[in-house]
Amino acid sequence: MKLPAHPGLFLVIEGIDGTGKSTQARRLTDWCRAGGRDVVLDREPSDGPWGRKLRESAASGRLSPQEELDLFLRATNEEFAPVPDLLLILDLEVEAALTRIGTRGDTANAFEKRESLERCRAIFLSLAHEPFARVIDTAPSEDEVHRGGDCAVDKLMKEA
Repeated sequence: MKLPAHPGLFLVIEGIDGTGKSTQARRLTDWCRAGGRDVVLDREPSDGPWGRKLRESAASGRLSPQEELDLFLRATNEEFAPVPDLLLILDLEVEAALTRIGTRGDTANAFEKRESLERCRAIFLSLAHEPFARVIDTAPSEDEVHRGGDCAVDKLMKEA
């Protein structure tokens, strides 16, 4: 039996902290599974040893910028990471993201400071012109944001 050339879809959700990436990833996973699809949910930085080191650096005592970059963009990641079939960029004004971070009971880590969030938001939005990218405004309700992600994924699945 020959395997299909493209056995699945690679979906990526990005956005600054406070945009609801974890919530939307879980909801999208549940939506896909309810439709009978197999789903593998993962995140970066991962829960593996390199990801834990990066998370620890953000929370307590920063590593050097080069050490953090090495943990985030290790050469092995670049070798296997394909271009996504769909990149959902969850977008939110930095002030609103900071409010969400504060209300969830977390203490903002080094990656969740205004300057860092502004820089990261600009980087994510610079990818909006890519043919595989869709920007979703996360200021509306969680349900509205979820519908936007569902629609983009549903359209992609119909085209695949």
